[in-house]
Amino acid sequence: MLNKIKQIFQTIKDKFLENIKFSGIAFLISFFGAIGGSENSSKAYRRIGIPIIFFLCCLWATKFNLLTLIILIQHFILRFGHGIPDSTDPGSLIGRFFYKICNSNEVMANIFIRGFIATLMCVTFIIIPILKGNWFEYFYCSAGIILTFACLAWKNLGVYTFKIKNISYYCCTSDVICYGIFGILGLKIIF
Repeated sequence: MLNKIKQIFQTIKDKFLENIKFSGIAFLISFFGAIGGSENSSKAYRRIGIPIIFFLCCLWATKFNLLTLIILIQHFILRFGHGIPDSTDPGSLIGRFFYKICNSNEVMANIFIRGFIATLMCVTFIIIPILKGNWFEYFYCSAGIILTFACLAWKNLGVYTFKIKNISYYCCTSDVICYGIFGILGLKIIF
């Protein structure tokens, strides 16, 4: 009886520590996504940091299968612009394309642009269900990532302001939320 109780407590402890690691990694992805969009910061946090974190997690989860290198394609996807044409900016290639398709409707264009980029990000995770067989998790987590980016990434939800070494960073709240959800659901696909 005492051994069963010890085993239960050990299982609870292991799950608790696993969730702390999981949350920490998701927080780091959220932080890199948000700070990479800040005006006083390098986009490399987002473009390099996030794919490397996911790559290392994929390596760990697949017992060091090098096919997970495909996840690093996220670097190039995160370089895509998503700007819509206006009087001050011609917009990005993707922005112009969806702006034209949506008959100059900014809201619809923003939804399609962010959804398209999120879809491409989800495709980079395809190696995980191929290797692990977790197709159900892949599809529902991908749907969550795509819907989150399509519905929230383009909205102005305010700004987080903080200082590190006397440098002010202004991070969009929508970036914090979207990349946090991206981190959680991406890790759910991987693990």
